[in-house]
Amino acid sequence: MRTPQQDSHSLINQITLAQSAGEALPVADDDTASITSDKTDSTAQITDGEEGLSEMETYEQKVREAMDLALEKSVQTRTNALTALTTAFQKRVMTQFLLDNYQTITDLVERSLRKGRGPEQVAAARLATTLVVSLSPVAEAEKVFKTLNPILTVLVTDPSAAVAARQDGALAMALSAFLACHDLADVTAAMNTLHTLFAGSLPKGNGELPNHPPAVSAMHTAALNGFCLLLCLLSPTTIYTMANKLVKEMFDLLGSSDLDLRIQAGEAVALIYETLEYMMRDYSWNREADLCSVLKELATDSPGSEQKRTGSNREHLSGML
Repeated sequence: MRTPQQDSHSLINQITLAQSAGEALPVADDDTASITSDKTDSTAQITDGEEGLSEMETYEQKVREAMDLALEKSVQTRTNALTALTTAFQKRVMTQFLLDNYQTITDLVERSLRKGRGPEQVAAARLATTLVVSLSPVAEAEKVFKTLNPILTVLVTDPSAAVAARQDGALAMALSAFLACHDLADVTAAMNTLHTLFAGSLPKGNGELPNHPPAVSAMHTAALNGFCLLLCLLSPTTIYTMANKLVKEMFDLLGSSDLDLRIQAGEAVALIYETLEYMMRDYSWNREADLCSVLKELATDSPGSEQKRTGSNREHLSGML
């Protein structure tokens, strides 16, 4: 088990990395000029005997340093600072600090989502998720959601944005809506956005499934994962009205060449059936025999390196047969 002292030293390393930008995430060539302006003449230092400060006060001081660094001109410095903040809030419960500073942190995330690119947007989306998770027991979480959700929507639906940024943006949108949104209209709007994203893997007009690069398929899988999470917030009656369309789409995705997308589609089918069976007990898709045949094949066919990855999904699929 990690001690508070170990957490502090880990955070120091994160802050030092942000200040020196010595081992950053890759960035676009256009950003090279700003990267060279990184601060390298000072690094955060801390000792056990820092006078007048408790361990928690020292930790918070380092967090504030990272918040300042997230406003630097250097892309790498901002990206590393956002990552350091995410790590800091994951390692320690800092509810009161976040209540006092959530608006400032939200502003940092918003700025990087709007003006950053690639790795910086990824880091900002992950910090957004951590912030909402940390604040989820209190009302401020919904304020963060309402501020960031429109920006995440723009990012997720922007075809010119980096695929990794869109993927993490989709996950941030879904988890934030699940934990912090109390307006069903906002939940369904987020679901529609996520559906638009993973629909890119559905068959084209000629009935053929598109063949995407792995990174794009991973983005679609993340969007479908988030969609299923938010589906849990809907009433069984609402899910029933959507079931035929959704099951048909998942049936199509079960034919995808991407393993993770197939697994997620199978879990989506299981979620729909289990929800309706538990609450309504009368749902049946008109091509259920074909569906069961495909699910049975997926549940039993796991050759080579795929065996371990599909093993955890067999129970989901076999339970439906």
